Amino acid sequence: MGDDIDATLARVTAVNDTDGDTVHRITTELGGPALVLVPDNTSTSPDAPNKTARELGDEARAAQRKGEFREAARLYAQLAAASSGYLGPDHSETLGNRYEHAYCVGEAGEPAVARGLYETLVQDRLRVRDRDHVDTLRARYQLAYYTGEGGDFATARDLLAALGSDCARVLGPDHTETFNTRYELARCTGKAGEPAKARDLYDVLVHDETRVLGPDHMNTLISRGQHARYTGRAGDPAKARDLLRVLVQDRTRVLGPQHPRTLSSRAQYARYTGEAGDTAAAQELGRALLVDVERVQGAGHPMVLSIRRRLAAWVGQPGDAGADPG
Repeated sequence: MGDDIDATLARVTAVNDTDGDTVHRITTELGGPALVLVPDNTSTSPDAPNKTARELGDEARAAQRKGEFREAARLYAQLAAASSGYLGPDHSETLGNRYEHAYCVGEAGEPAVARGLYETLVQDRLRVRDRDHVDTLRARYQLAYYTGEGGDFATARDLLAALGSDCARVLGPDHTETFNTRYELARCTGKAGEPAKARDLYDVLVHDETRVLGPDHMNTLISRGQHARYTGRAGDPAKARDLLRVLVQDRTRVLGPQHPRTLSSRAQYARYTGEAGDTAAAQELGRALLVDVERVQGAGHPMVLSIRRRLAAWVGQPGDAGADPG
């Protein structure tokens, strides 16, 4: 079965809860600028003549927290225009609002637009600050991320390679944002068609995150899952199966047997067990997983359909106990 099923399995619930591709994302919670512009003055935006910038900021942040990214983007655009007019286009508040506006545009499903916004923002950050300023590094990360989300993984990979070197030099090799950048670099490398190189990048990252964060840290576990996945995609399903066997045990212990990430790892474990040639064992794993997913997520959950498709694909293959030996 192909990557479409893997994508479904990886995104079985809300993105920020289960998606290993985005958990490592650098977001505004990592220290973005404050968004209160001119607390005692009304906005000059004609769309909100009776609201202060503080009120607009509160509304934008509330919409963002609720996942209403299109509305948040609209409000942040108003804030950016207001702060540019009142404080100037190069003021930190203006640049901060532009950062949030671009982020919400991307999360609203327009990665190409977000990429263009971040390209312009990075240019302005470089002019106003410098290449090594933390705000510039974060804007460069988001530019690379949305470049990849728009489908240009090769360019995203190259942007992240340069950014990773700068993060390691400026922030330190063991800094969280350096790890985040290395994770995204490995992901985009794999998406750009280099699974063996992605495997090797994840291998080193897992070693470093285990050393710094610990073996049970969420990011370490996520990186281990990606390492196993790209080990399989690079042509070693038996090694991927063995890595996933241990990961399933650890995620069960740390997160619990019913956690979506545990279930997703079990699905990958079953997949690579089958790809390693033991379809009978893969079917057994898949059937047990199907029972648990139906019980936890419901029979109509997308993951159920994915598991059923994979089980159907294994029937009759070599190694299937029910296959025709002749």
